[in-house]
Parts: sequence; C-alpha cells; structure tokens
Amino acid sequence: MAPPPVPAVNTAVPYRPFLFAHLVSALVGAVLWGGCNMSDEAEQLSGGYLYRDEGPDTKELLSGRAGMASIHGRVVRYRYNDNFIVAVQCPVYAEYRDGVGFELREDLRKYPTNSAAEIAASERVADSLLTHDQQYQAILRWSGESGENWVLNSQLHGKSPSHETAAV
Repeated sequence: MAPPPVPAVNTAVPYRPFLFAHLVSALVGAVLWGGCNMSDEAEQLSGGYLYRDEGPDTKELLSGRAGMASIHGRVVRYRYNDNFIVAVQCPVYAEYRDGVGFELREDLRKYPTNSAAEIAASERVADSLLTHDQQYQAILRWSGESGENWVLNSQLHGKSPSHETAAV
C-alpha cells in the first residue's frame, strides 16, 4: 500500500507581504539616497544674501534682489554681521570658461545657432581669453587656497575685491 499523498504547501503566500514591504523599502531608499542630494546646504545671510553649498565647486553667495552682486565659484570662508559680508573666493577655471563662452555666444551674428560646434568654438575663444587676458589672469591667479577676498556691504548692495590679507 502506498503512503498517503502529502498535501502541497504554498510557501509563497505567507511571504508576499514581507517581500512587498522589502521592495517598497528598497525603492524608497533608492529615491532618497540616489534622487536627492542630501549634502546641499543653504544659509540666509544679512542684506538678503544666501550662502549655497551644492558640492565641491559650487559654494557661492547669491544676492536676493536684482541689482545686487553675487559671488560665484568656490567660496571657501565667509563671516557676516548685519552690515557686511566678508568672503574668500577661489575662482573655478571651468566655471569662468563656461561663463565667458556663454557671454560670447550672445553675439548672434557670430554664433547664430548655439550648436555644439559653436559652443565648442566659443569655449576655445574663452579659454584663450582666460589664458592671455591680463584681467582674467589677475582673477584666476587667486585660485589657490588663499583665495580672493570680497567685502560685501549688505546695506549698499555692492562688492569690492580686496587683495589684502583678511582674517576671515
């Protein structure tokens, strides 16, 4: 005589809610860790200025109103009170090259289509300007860690470079 048949056990059913919870947790984790940059930082300063930190080369002081100067590039140190903001900025060469190239492309007679070839051509011209123009050389020589000092008068909404050593 044959032994009685063993009933089939459906093991997938009790684990389905458990697996679904793990799948949802994994998806939420992927969105939070991969989709959001958790290292961004912003701090409200005096006079409507904002310090924004979005990575190694994007640390900048942004003006809050039209006509106010901003400091782009890499702000390495800053201090502020109700009247002034003192910042040390190290220029980022690639950012200057892209910015100068963008300004060159505003000449629609020379760059009418803003194609990839025109963008590359304008960035070559910008690279040449940054390498040979004395004004840009003076700005970019401060790209070392000592940086360039800026004093922002948050009451007058202007900026002036100070190449003197400041305790920031």
